Amino acid sequence: MSMLLPPIMVPETETAPYVRPLVKSSKLERGTVSSDPGLMGAEEFLRGLDADYAPAVVEQTITLLRRLRARFSDLGIPTISPGPDGIVGMTWEDTRHHVNLQVHPDHRLEFFAEDLQTGALWSDEAAWNVLGEGLFEHLQRVGEG
Repeated sequence: MSMLLPPIMVPETETAPYVRPLVKSSKLERGTVSSDPGLMGAEEFLRGLDADYAPAVVEQTITLLRRLRARFSDLGIPTISPGPDGIVGMTWEDTRHHVNLQVHPDHRLEFFAEDLQTGALWSDEAAWNVLGEGLFEHLQRVGEG
């Protein structure tokens, strides 16, 4: 069973605070996302963002995170990084892969992935409601990890 550990707060930077809710044994069966304590901690953090972040961006980030956790049960909770201009970023990383997903206030998503061993890069953009197979492929690699 997953056990929620307190979030680790890193001191504020010039752009924003960073948090990573940690979960022991985050491998959950598909369909049990609502009982995922790591996801609940991430949602609580996102809903606590100040007025610089539009509620639509926060809710879309939560929706995307739920969809991704439902599809990839082994995918951990990302590092969530509120950025400049109302952008919210989510980053997943293991020893070989780095994947970043940014949710923009203008209803745009940006994806970035890097193979940390080969240096191979991939990036793409899409509308909020479009999650493409390229992103899924890279997240699957992190989830296998």
